[in-house]
Amino acid sequence: MKVEYEDYEHLSPIPRLYGYAGATAAFLAFACLHSVVRRFAIPATITDQSGKWKWKNILVSWIHSVIVGGWVLSSFYYYPEVTQDLIAFHNLYCYGVVAFSTGYFVCDFIDIITNSQENAMWEVLLHHVAVLSIFIYNLTACRYIGYTNVALLVEVHSVSLHLRKMMQMAGVSFHNIIYRLNNIVNLFMFLGFRMLAIVWSTFGLLRHNNRMSTFYVFILGCTMFVMWIINLILLWRLIKSDILRNMRNRTENGKKTQLLSAADINGNNNDKRNNFQKTL
Repeated sequence: MKVEYEDYEHLSPIPRLYGYAGATAAFLAFACLHSVVRRFAIPATITDQSGKWKWKNILVSWIHSVIVGGWVLSSFYYYPEVTQDLIAFHNLYCYGVVAFSTGYFVCDFIDIITNSQENAMWEVLLHHVAVLSIFIYNLTACRYIGYTNVALLVEVHSVSLHLRKMMQMAGVSFHNIIYRLNNIVNLFMFLGFRMLAIVWSTFGLLRHNNRMSTFYVFILGCTMFVMWIINLILLWRLIKSDILRNMRNRTENGKKTQLLSAADINGNNNDKRNNFQKTL
């Protein structure tokens, strides 16, 4: 049976205090996690302070991605009705993941600023500002929770993306089979989850803008513009690093092999010529 939008417009909103409390709890939890990782979970191969901070930041981001990726997938599995109205439908489970991620993004934003990494990670800060402008509004209004869960599907892809970076920092060889498999999975996850979330959210903006306020259409439009730019840049970096570089390396290795083979042939011919001259 088809469910009309009005069926969910009459749901009682979740008290915004729950959202603020959940975001605050998540913020404190991730702040503590930063301290634990800083003390106990940095590889001995990373010795400089900048590298230690970056490892800590990425590991905490990976943990967030694992938790939120599983949480949001289970949201769609256990509550498939969320897809029937991504604007008005809400429950405490779907609402909770939005509050949890809001707390994480605030914590990560502050961590970047307080460690003077804003120049190196400006695109991450831009992402957080865009995301938080939407998430905080949605928590307060208890609306668009379904679309926020859609947006959080990008965290499923971030699991393999952050793992890729941590393996690089840990000194794992680019030719390592686990690294190469993760890179393949990473590219498919980019298309299957990150791009899916962006396209789905953009489609929702275009299709359902009549159910949104002018202000919300404006901030969501700005956010989606930023998301498209950031993620297209990310996709190009992944293609250049994990596909084009491998193709270039194979081409260069093939040329080296040909040169070595040619050198061996010339060397053998010279040896034969020398042996022939000795017999004369």
